[in-house]
Amino acid sequence: MTLILIFIGVSFGFKAQTSEFSFTDKYGNEITIENTEMIPELIDVEFLKNNLNGTHFTFKLKEDSELKFEYRIAEFVRINKTEYRLRISQKPKSDKAVDIIRYVGNSNYRMKLKKTKSGIELEKVEFMYAEI
Repeated sequence: MTLILIFIGVSFGFKAQTSEFSFTDKYGNEITIENTEMIPELIDVEFLKNNLNGTHFTFKLKEDSELKFEYRIAEFVRINKTEYRLRISQKPKSDKAVDIIRYVGNSNYRMKLKKTKSGIELEKVEFMYAEI
């Protein structure tokens, strides 16, 4: 009986583990993808690493901005074949209260892909709504 309980506990322990992937974009922003298992088959981690950057997620963030962010992609939800909703938490890498109050939060974005002869391309990432 004890052996069965241990086996059940270990099984639930393995199911609770999730994988995570982090990278730094070309502008110095850190992007973390939680639960890489939820990424659709059409997309892979390398595609996201090569195509996503902080300018997609922060309103009016310039490429040469000195303010850098940490983004956590917590959810991928398929809207249709080429559109996905991304739930993202963002936090500035700053100690200034003004920056933290202005930029900390959760937002949802629509990521549109375009199929091409060579595979898929990121067409655009657009803001949908914020969460309080």
